[in-house]
Amino acid sequence: AEISELLDKVPVFSLMDADGNAAVVKDGDVATLEFFLDARHGLARRRMMKEGEKLQLTGQSFGRALIAYEKDPPLPVKFLADPEELSAARQIVLRALAPESLKANMTFQELQAAYSAADSRFSDDTDIPLFAVSQLVVANDTDEVRPWFFSMADCMQQWSTACGGDEAAFESGQLQLLSLSELLAQMRAPAPSKINRLFVPTKLSLMAVGAGPPPPGAA
Repeated sequence: AEISELLDKVPVFSLMDADGNAAVVKDGDVATLEFFLDARHGLARRRMMKEGEKLQLTGQSFGRALIAYEKDPPLPVKFLADPEELSAARQIVLRALAPESLKANMTFQELQAAYSAADSRFSDDTDIPLFAVSQLVVANDTDEVRPWFFSMADCMQQWSTACGGDEAAFESGQLQLLSLSELLAQMRAPAPSKINRLFVPTKLSLMAVGAGPPPPGAA
């Protein structure tokens, strides 16, 4: 399947004016268009903007947004990771690379500072993390599908359900972590994996657009 089709059911959110035009975010002389994986992130951005009360947060398809802005966008476009999921990804990487830098109840700023010192993956807010468990594969008559979750908590909950209460099986699960750009690069490679991928949006993002969470393996 086309990557845009695989991401079609994943919501992203942007700020629009009354005429349906995307709000332009300016940082000094740099103007960008922003899309948010987390609706709450978009609402926080709106509160920071001078004319924010005139803007509406709108949900749309990630896949269609990619198609619309991938080639010749009117302005630079940013797809921004969910801050909570980005923090979870950074903690996983730090735990592997520099466990001594982690401490209990770290603030977002402390985690960001520790992560910057480690100089590793997920250093940018556009590095969208995806989570999977190696053993969690949905099989049908023709192929196998590995679900990649935009939420670590959703991933762990689905793995727990698949284990059916077997604590040993749950503990044996091998968590995988990739950025969306890394996974897309794998899928575009000359010899991609034979296991198909399924992108599972966060339950919170589906609630924000009035949809229920689809089960892994659903079309």
